[in-house]
Amino acid sequence: MQYCYILGLLFMITYNLAAEPPRQIPEELWSRFTCNGEIPVTNMYLDGTTNQTEPNVYSKEVIDELVAKADRREQNYYGQTDEYLYNALSTFSITGKDVAIIGSVVPWYEAIVLSFDGKPTTIEYNKIVTDHPLLEVMTVEEYAKTPRKFDVVLSVSSLEHDGLGRYGDPINPDGDIQWMRQAKGMLKEGGLLILSIPVGKDHLFWNAHRQYGEKRINKIFEGWRCVATFGFSPCDLNTFEYTGHQPVFVLAPA
Repeated sequence: MQYCYILGLLFMITYNLAAEPPRQIPEELWSRFTCNGEIPVTNMYLDGTTNQTEPNVYSKEVIDELVAKADRREQNYYGQTDEYLYNALSTFSITGKDVAIIGSVVPWYEAIVLSFDGKPTTIEYNKIVTDHPLLEVMTVEEYAKTPRKFDVVLSVSSLEHDGLGRYGDPINPDGDIQWMRQAKGMLKEGGLLILSIPVGKDHLFWNAHRQYGEKRINKIFEGWRCVATFGFSPCDLNTFEYTGHQPVFVLAPA
């Protein structure tokens, strides 16, 4: 079925994986990345590629420490965004629900899900191992082989990177849009996508991330219904040049 490619698809589009991310937008893709020049570009080059030979270890000891922080509702990884997420999960209960966490470098959002009595499954390109009995981890490749659906998909500060090559992914102007179109296939009937992305005036910080304003946000939300927002006002899309403001959106397939 198509949904088995939800996470892996972006790694199979047009371009091969590169050892080093491109420092400039490919000339032939400039108009697509910038909506025919309507979205400004600022250089913010980052190389997030790794030659990982050993898996990341998410130990029970570390996760339990992070769960304790989450129980106290402390801010940790993305500051105010964590507060927005706490409010979202207090409103939309995940107790006993299967929650897919998309992308992970430290188990902070896994800890938050555990704090709210959810059942987290981390899906990540790099291999992760854990001895925590309540956390399941899998690579994108493993998920593609044995796909399943979840009650909730959680993506925090991940979508805005898709297709920019920062982490060795193929260059794709529509990487974020395509992921959103297919993410529906990961959800059970009645499931929700909890999404946090940077918002403000439309801007592309190459190759670090996108910032979503009125032009781009409508494209990624096509086919979705916004159930609730936390920390977001529509005026945000025209207010912020760049502040790192990342509200939380709760979305359901339209």
